[in-house]
Amino acid sequence: MAGTPGRVEFANPRVTGTGVVVPRVQLTVEVRKFDDGVQVVLDRLRVSILDQDELIASAASTLFTEVTTQGGDLTIEIPVSHSALAYVTDRLLGHKVNLVLRWAGVVAIGHPRAVPAAQRRPPQPEFAWQNLSFGGDESVDLPLQVSRSDWFKEVLEPVGFGEFVWAEIAIPSAELRAGWTAAVDHLRKADELYAKGDDPEVLARCYSALQALPGAPSDIVSGVANRAKRGALDDLLRKVTRLYHLGRHPDRLGDEPGAYPAGRMEALFALNMTKVVLAYLSDLPPPPDSSSSDPAASIK
Repeated sequence: MAGTPGRVEFANPRVTGTGVVVPRVQLTVEVRKFDDGVQVVLDRLRVSILDQDELIASAASTLFTEVTTQGGDLTIEIPVSHSALAYVTDRLLGHKVNLVLRWAGVVAIGHPRAVPAAQRRPPQPEFAWQNLSFGGDESVDLPLQVSRSDWFKEVLEPVGFGEFVWAEIAIPSAELRAGWTAAVDHLRKADELYAKGDDPEVLARCYSALQALPGAPSDIVSGVANRAKRGALDDLLRKVTRLYHLGRHPDRLGDEPGAYPAGRMEALFALNMTKVVLAYLSDLPPPPDSSSSDPAASIK
């Protein structure tokens, strides 16, 4: 909970994502007042989402919001970049995502006039209004805590996080070709596991994605006519798959026997490498025994 001048309380923040091309976070909080004897209106609100001193996103609301003692929901839509979402996902590890909502704005308080309306000379409004600003040195901070599973399901998934890596290399959809559904499903699951911080399982899913491709393990690129190119691609896929395989099993011979050798950066490498590989393979001729559609028509 967080309180403003004029005894207005913000509580129970929730966030959801929307929009793939221009992603936004829809922030909803409960607001209520404590004094039933006055009218209270929130005006010129601005909210910023912060990780310590790092600004993740910020937005302002131009709507007047009347506040009651019973409380009600206030929703503000905040534009946020894919890189900011990736920053939160990559750096804020643990069971929960912990951020801060910093509020600024004006609390307008309407005090009832003591003199009845019929006796006022000249006629005056029913309330005498007082504006109390907050923000800057008097900022109002409200903790925002989201479980990592909810962060993936409610925020990342709706904005298409995982559809593009930072370099905006398109990932093929499951409809790209016959037989690719399992590979793409493994890749989507790897995205979810990465957001949850399960690094060894990210490598396991990336390994499974390549193993599920038509022609795997040895004939994935058998439709490539150029022998030298086909050989180089075969060698690349074998080495990448071997690397994933090592990271998804406990180490038996290293300095820490029984520990998983996969770390955060290795999981990120595997996830991005698999996306690049699948995007590239989608533009190559399929194995001779695989039916295909036009790849260019299905990449989003």
